[in-house]
Amino acid sequence: MRSAEAAQVLSASVPERQRERLRTEILDLRSLAAVAVTARALRAALGPVPRIVHNAGTLRPPRHRSLTIDGIEETLQIHAVAPALLSTLLQGDSGRPARSVFVTSRLHRGTSPADLPFAARQRRYRPGRAYRTAKFLQLALALEWERRRGRAGLHADAVCPGFVPSTAATTAPPAARLLLAGIRHWPGGAAIATSPATAATAILRLAERPPTASGGAYVEVGAAGTPSLLLTDAVTTAVWDWIHTAIDPFASG
Repeated sequence: MRSAEAAQVLSASVPERQRERLRTEILDLRSLAAVAVTARALRAALGPVPRIVHNAGTLRPPRHRSLTIDGIEETLQIHAVAPALLSTLLQGDSGRPARSVFVTSRLHRGTSPADLPFAARQRRYRPGRAYRTAKFLQLALALEWERRRGRAGLHADAVCPGFVPSTAATTAPPAARLLLAGIRHWPGGAAIATSPATAATAILRLAERPPTASGGAYVEVGAAGTPSLLLTDAVTTAVWDWIHTAIDPFASG
């Protein structure tokens, strides 16, 4: 969780009979050192984690380019780099089958060759560009994770849950919240909006697949979507190498 307030909201949303099974940790994905400390503590307490769902991260990237303490553009680190470190530390080297599910977005298709390489220069930074590129990297990571680690039983899948207005409204500017709250009731609005229950079901179905089932799936709620044509083996390999250059000192330390 990003904050104690978010943890309280989550706890309140869980039925009381299940609340005792809920464990929350405050974690800042903008610090790979903090991610490593928390992941190692969780692994020591729980053992290898068989299923991980990497949630959607942030919906509103900074208006101006912001680097993390690790020198990585903030949105890229939150969506792709830190999750890679989390799955590596929580699932790797256990000898047991495991699965990571990355919650990505169809907006990754907006990525163009000009958006790569991945650390954008200040003069080319745009919040929307940062978001779509982060989602592109996240999906590339999931596909390459399966290609490299699937044979060892460490599987990865990705899912776009569709456009969930109630989720978008939580981080939208105040003027847009009313619009998002009512979009499902507009003519044609239900066709473009996904309910939270539908989105959650799609994520759950992937996460609860048998741990031994092959991964590499990309599911897009409400559409028969295929990943961006830019996601070639050469590009996913480059993404993997770039991410692991960042996380390897923390994964092995």
